[in-house]
Amino acid sequence: MLRALRIGTQCMTCRDFARKGALCAALLVAVGSGVFACGDAGGGPAVAEPLPRDTVRVEVEPRVPEPHVIDPGALPEPFATESTHSDPIVDPGETEVHLRAPPGFRIELWAGGLRGPRRALELDNGDLLVAESFGLRVSLLRDASGDGRPDVRYSIVEGETRPFGLVVHDGWLYAGFEDAVVRARFRVGDTQLSSDPEIVTRLTGGGHWTRDLVLSDDGETLFVGVGSQSNYNGKGNEPPRRALILAMDPDGSNERVYASGLRNPAALALHPITGSLWTAVSERDGLGDDLPPDFATSVREGGFYGWPYAYIGPHPEPRLAEQRPDLVAISLVPDVLLQPHLTPLGMAFYNGDQFPEEYRGDLFVASHGSYNRATRIGYEVVRIPMDDTGHPGPGYTDFIDGWRGSGGTRRVTGRPTGLLELADGSLLVLDGGAGRLWRVSYGAPGS
Repeated sequence: MLRALRIGTQCMTCRDFARKGALCAALLVAVGSGVFACGDAGGGPAVAEPLPRDTVRVEVEPRVPEPHVIDPGALPEPFATESTHSDPIVDPGETEVHLRAPPGFRIELWAGGLRGPRRALELDNGDLLVAESFGLRVSLLRDASGDGRPDVRYSIVEGETRPFGLVVHDGWLYAGFEDAVVRARFRVGDTQLSSDPEIVTRLTGGGHWTRDLVLSDDGETLFVGVGSQSNYNGKGNEPPRRALILAMDPDGSNERVYASGLRNPAALALHPITGSLWTAVSERDGLGDDLPPDFATSVREGGFYGWPYAYIGPHPEPRLAEQRPDLVAISLVPDVLLQPHLTPLGMAFYNGDQFPEEYRGDLFVASHGSYNRATRIGYEVVRIPMDDTGHPGPGYTDFIDGWRGSGGTRRVTGRPTGLLELADGSLLVLDGGAGRLWRVSYGAPGS
């Protein structure tokens, strides 16, 4: 099935046609399984759309973070509890959101009215690029009024595919879509792209559709996270190049498998000290409420992390009848285990100086929250403390929560999906469920 991606730029071919008086709405360039469409032939300035006003009130309650440590050698047996399914109901019309954070941290609504924000990048001029996955667009948010918050939006990429990962490097904007990674020329300060898009690499769609991107510190390697198409490959027909992290040159050449056996490596990040690649992974469903743990881990080049034949080291997948014992035996144990079904979708290392010193270098993870567990968990941001050498401590702590609500209700007020450290050292939390951006800052308790 052909898909369309509308790029906010002007095509040379359309411009030529316009000079001749021809009517040209767009230039279609067929590339493999996708159809990419350039923007309006008129070539006029991009139109600024006011961001909708969100009047939700936020109440922040101080809380002492709760530690969580999961021992990979003491996991419960498979099917110890019955697997359940209970999708949450997000109500963006709530007039109040009650959140909890450690003492001294403040949380404010920074922007609203977005459609499934999953990833964001802050540009050198203060503009913000946001992948609105369910708006099927990459938007540029700008503070036109000068009040410190974005208030207008420009759509620079629109279409019928869901954007996720974003990278800006060397005059290129890269975007990870379900079936392709694409790039186009982009200048900071502009509100539209300055070239037609080109394919970096084609991918297969279906199943886990998130495609996160991160570029190595030296700018030489582009990493792409590609989740599985199935839960545990029960039918044995999983397509190739799934459940892994790809590495390639920025132009798509020299592609190779960096690590595999990762069911859904939805979040990628580089450690600010070591430069090592980290990922956060959502593990499989159907083995019970408390199995298997999700995880965050540094990624070993060439490493195999178990999927689908094993989980959390050499624990065999019981539904695959002891297939591939050779791969089960070499399955790696991740660095930090998270509660099962927490569903980590975003991560960011904190490298700023606004938070207390003990937070510097720590890893924050955005939990989208459970949908297949009897007791709902997640819907929060958690913190993984790291030592001075870039190694994690035992376990993690809650950092910000409250979106889940209480009492076991299906109604939640938000679902964190992404994180971004802003230039001033505050932390931006992308709420893909309610379409909001929350800014987390710090001031000494009582100030």
